Amino acid sequence: MARTTKNKSKIKRASANYELEVEFLAGLDKFVKKELKRYGHISQVKKNSLILSYSGDLRRLKDLKTVVAVYLLNDFEIPRPKAILGQENFTRLIANIRLVLEQNQFKSFRINAAGRDSSVYKRIAQEIAKATKLKHKEDGELLLRFRKEKNIWQVLIRLSPKTLAARDWRVCNMPGGLNATVAYAINAMANIETSDYYVNAMCGSGTLLIENNRAKKLLGFDNSEKALECAKANLEKSHTTAKLILADASKMPFKDNSVDIIAADLPWGDAVGKHSENASLYTEFLQESARASSRQARLLILTHEIKIFKNLIKKQNTWQISKELQVYHGGHYPKIYLLQKLRAK
Repeated sequence: MARTTKNKSKIKRASANYELEVEFLAGLDKFVKKELKRYGHISQVKKNSLILSYSGDLRRLKDLKTVVAVYLLNDFEIPRPKAILGQENFTRLIANIRLVLEQNQFKSFRINAAGRDSSVYKRIAQEIAKATKLKHKEDGELLLRFRKEKNIWQVLIRLSPKTLAARDWRVCNMPGGLNATVAYAINAMANIETSDYYVNAMCGSGTLLIENNRAKKLLGFDNSEKALECAKANLEKSHTTAKLILADASKMPFKDNSVDIIAADLPWGDAVGKHSENASLYTEFLQESARASSRQARLLILTHEIKIFKNLIKKQNTWQISKELQVYHGGHYPKIYLLQKLRAK
């Protein structure tokens, strides 16, 4: 039961190829395409979405790390949404909704569409509720998106009750918390090895620690006991083993040249920290990271203080930017930086 072809009268069974729309945060397309490569054929790559032709168990897709959401895509060659209530179209829509219901537990649904409060969409909602026994609610778990794409009306059925970025392990969050898909991409930039000693500075709720899927020796530190309690709860839920300590980024509790990877979502002066203090904080952090890290160390940083950060990098002679990537995060476009130590002359 996938996106329709010219033979629209046939309802496709589980062995069919599904046409899925995959949504992701702008800037992460390279990581998304790499992760989805083994799942099927990718096409129509846009700023924050792509089309995936997929054949297999839809439940496998719930563990994707780099995407925000996956939708089962349905095309209807109709002039207006009301025509979805026609017997053939509605039968196919309900069959595809039931297919998604088999993959996850849903008790309610909601409709996202321009004019969703109109009498037409109210009628569509009533008929869907009657056919599926789901309750129609403003915050319903099963999301149905209706939109017009050129001369075709599409209904996108989200496969999961919540976005995939809202990880099941997240039982605690902190102000300015890091999006899990961005955290995964940050770690992916560093080519982490199992033997690496990985430190998450200013760890907050522990997202970078949990989204690291290779290093075995993990340590997170923060100068807030509340943050460490939050991180501990998330680590336990995710079954991630990491040491947590109370410490300050300006005076790291590590021996010289002892750490392989330091990762940090530095304060932007938005939800966390003050813009006026960031130049001083960033300077101290770069210096301490240089002291504590090994010769082959990598430094991973996410920040929206791009101008401050670039100016500081120009003034120091320890770190060089190896890679940088701008991403969308919480209404901002911060940059991820991968830095490596300059070789001594």
